[in-house]
Amino acid sequence: MDFILVPDALFASEVRHALAQHNTVGTRVGSFPVLLETLAELWVMHQPEDGLNDPWQDALQQQALAMRDAFWANSIKADERGTLRALSTSLQLALDHCPLGLSLQPFSAAAGGELTRQQRYYNDLVRLQQAIGCRPAAQQLAEQWLAVSDDLNLEPLHLYPLYHEGVFTEHDLLPWQRSVLNKLAEKGWVKPLHERYESLAAALQPQAETPQAETCTPIRELAGILFTKPKQPLLNPGDAIQWLTCRDAAEEAEATAVLVQQAINSGTAPEHIAIAVPRGTDHGLWLGHYLQRAGITVSNLRPAANQFDWQTA
Repeated sequence: MDFILVPDALFASEVRHALAQHNTVGTRVGSFPVLLETLAELWVMHQPEDGLNDPWQDALQQQALAMRDAFWANSIKADERGTLRALSTSLQLALDHCPLGLSLQPFSAAAGGELTRQQRYYNDLVRLQQAIGCRPAAQQLAEQWLAVSDDLNLEPLHLYPLYHEGVFTEHDLLPWQRSVLNKLAEKGWVKPLHERYESLAAALQPQAETPQAETCTPIRELAGILFTKPKQPLLNPGDAIQWLTCRDAAEEAEATAVLVQQAINSGTAPEHIAIAVPRGTDHGLWLGHYLQRAGITVSNLRPAANQFDWQTA
């Protein structure tokens, strides 16, 4: 089986389109989670069914509530959901940079010295991970595959990482992900792209802009402002971008709904509007509320439920 590794699902769709243009069939394209699913299929491994709770998240909640001497002991009493979300993000960040087969190691105080506050906080996270006893679902699946990677499989996998300068490089992979690629390389299954898919890289090169692309200039200008480091302070970003300063997430969502409604009333098609919201915040909930009040239907807004813990209150 041929597998082309790409950074995300959007890039994967571009690669599939390029393969279809060159009448190439039988090649699977996907990001790293899709690669793990493919490896699990080839080694006939058990995969957790969709819709079930993540055991790692369940264990994190249970152990975090049990650790009454940790730095989050008081915070979790006042805001359990927010504290668990912050602990999950922090712990996953640490595990992302910990290669498979290794475990997080706590700081130890030097002779006659004391740990800093940040070191004590990190040690609490290490104790939490030790109490959980397993990694997040994706990393746990990768560990399980490494344990059986030398066993028999249905067919070999020829991996073609689609590295593009400025878009996707080997350094963009997390250390635990590189553990999987290193094992595949040991088996001789990681191939340079140009050996077989020589025309694919050329097809993915950016094409010359057409007059119709001028309508995307504000988006490109915004991307240039957000994702590049300016040489000097940004004072005048341009007239094509509106900068709003709001009180909180609710007011930001309300202002965004008004802008969307104005754009639709001025003739912009709803399918040409995309809204990006920060991850791990309540912007999505507020945005869905205000858009529904404005009579605007969104295509991919996930339903969410708010739960209030009267006992904690």
